[in-house]
Amino acid sequence: MPVKQLKHEYIKEKLLTEITSLPPGARFCTVKEIMNRYGVSQATVDKALHYLKNRGYIDATTGRGIYTRAKEIEPGSSFDNVDLLFFGCWESVATPSFHSELVDHFSRKLGARSASLRTTVLRHEVTVEEVVRKIDDLDSQAVLLCNLYSSDIYQAFCRRKIPFVMLFPNTPNDLTNSVMIDNLAVVRNWLSHLIELGHTRIAYLHGMDNRHYLRDQHERVRFFYEELCRHGIIPDPDLVRCVEFSPEDGYQAVNKLFTQGKQFTAIITGDVCAPGVYDAIHQQGLEPGKD
Repeated sequence: MPVKQLKHEYIKEKLLTEITSLPPGARFCTVKEIMNRYGVSQATVDKALHYLKNRGYIDATTGRGIYTRAKEIEPGSSFDNVDLLFFGCWESVATPSFHSELVDHFSRKLGARSASLRTTVLRHEVTVEEVVRKIDDLDSQAVLLCNLYSSDIYQAFCRRKIPFVMLFPNTPNDLTNSVMIDNLAVVRNWLSHLIELGHTRIAYLHGMDNRHYLRDQHERVRFFYEELCRHGIIPDPDLVRCVEFSPEDGYQAVNKLFTQGKQFTAIITGDVCAPGVYDAIHQQGLEPGKD
């Protein structure tokens, strides 16, 4: 293992994994044993143990040794503050959108209970180590994780015994504590509404990110094709465009459909891209909802 990884943060995570697998009151290994196991200095071990003791994971007394402690939340416990960690772009929560409404909803619900919501936006490129440092800095009572993309981050929360719920995690495998979107129902609602209005040439701006797996987006584009076929409509792949999440991406995608002469009468898009979509339509002298 590279020497640069042998920092107190790394040792802390390794020890945390061991400690949370033991029953409360179990005797843990000595400082010297930890030093020998990981080939690190006593100062490095002391930093890691200081964190674990302050967070209530261990009891460590000179001459007595290190013992594990129970760090469990009592059923029915309430919280004064809840942290929302949002993985994505700031625009998604700062401008009117599904996610901004979700944040407002949680804030109102917590406010009614005399609690507060603290929202932190983390870019998708953030490393697990950066997230772990943020978790420690926040010293959260409870956490909502929105658009989580890494099972390693999930494991970091499990190790800390912090109460958490994941909203729409972007992981191929199902994780506990998750609230998922019924994407088949979403697509059926889209297409049933548009087809009832008489639309058969429907463009779909499919959200994408070349760096990360986006579970909801991948499921929806698959259901889009399947549901069109179920309605007896032959899908046109040229009307399905991959876009990233910004008004500029929405504008460019729709403008390209027009310049390529593609025929369509309706568009499905995400709320972040929607302003750009409207701009591209208006530029053609058309009025959404009328033309």
